[in-house]
Amino acid sequence: MERKKSEEFFRKAPHFYNCAQSLLLGFQNELNTTKEDLEKFAEYAGGRTPTGECGALYSANYMLEKLGKKPITEDFLKEIGATTCKEIKEKKVPCPLCVKVADRLLEENFK
Repeated sequence: MERKKSEEFFRKAPHFYNCAQSLLLGFQNELNTTKEDLEKFAEYAGGRTPTGECGALYSANYMLEKLGKKPITEDFLKEIGATTCKEIKEKKVPCPLCVKVADRLLEENFK
């Protein structure tokens, strides 16, 4: 069965998951995402991650760290042009694109 991409969960009914949660759900089978993970990451939308990073980027790096792999921050920066939610919004980069890029980069680095 093919994995559902993270963008398929982003702001879609009935749950309207945020960017950070969407990444967790996109890789839920690989990382055994829990209800507690989803609840914790519910607060990480709109630049409210502990680091101010984009929630999708924060979530991807969180998962990679759990696997002992390097973060995707530099690759994300090259593609999006910023890493913090504030900068991304100033550049008018749409959130769904950030989720899509983070999903792809995470998948590439997951293997």
